[in-house]
Amino acid sequence: MIYLVSILILLAIVAATWFMGLWSNLLTLINLILAAMIATNVYEPLCDAIERGGNTGMTYLLDFLILWGVFVFTFGLFRLGTDLLSGYRVKFNIVVELVGRSVLSIWIAITFLSFALFTLHTAPLPEAPFGGFQATPESKGLDRLWLGFAQSRSRGAFAEFRNGWFLPEYNEDEHPKDVGKNRRVFDSTSDFILKYHDRRRRFMEQEGFTVEKPVPK
Repeated sequence: MIYLVSILILLAIVAATWFMGLWSNLLTLINLILAAMIATNVYEPLCDAIERGGNTGMTYLLDFLILWGVFVFTFGLFRLGTDLLSGYRVKFNIVVELVGRSVLSIWIAITFLSFALFTLHTAPLPEAPFGGFQATPESKGLDRLWLGFAQSRSRGAFAEFRNGWFLPEYNEDEHPKDVGKNRRVFDSTSDFILKYHDRRRRFMEQEGFTVEKPVPK
């Protein structure tokens, strides 16, 4: 079921963005990647800060809501800014326009779908929802495409300071090659899928949306 829905979403995004044109699609892709990367990198520390401030255990809804909330807000802000700065639509040769808008439409659709599937790991769902999504931690899918990209870029072009003034102290487990580096790496030890797979399993054993979160090391 999830695969059929994914294909339909992919086709719908391609069709919708194709008519927006090459220039608009280029701005959309840049904004999409930036907004998704920001949301991916800050949602966990923001959730930690909220939970510590409220002195409560982890809620199964919080990660998912914060992740999408940051993404929507950031994307909307970036899109507004680029629209204001780019008041005139850039025109291209007809061949460049048609090929460019087609390639970018597919790129946008794959990027958004990869991010959306990635966020499902954090949702309050069963272990393998929607007819088999992430049936086992070894299952392959577009979500891994975004996970790999986010991890690699958090070590490179999108790296952020280890302890920014607006984020809680970074206390996550680290891969040996990240130790001693002044950067906050997303999923440094590549245990994101395992962690949230176990979390969804525990969710099915809970009566509510709250479960105690281990104290960071």
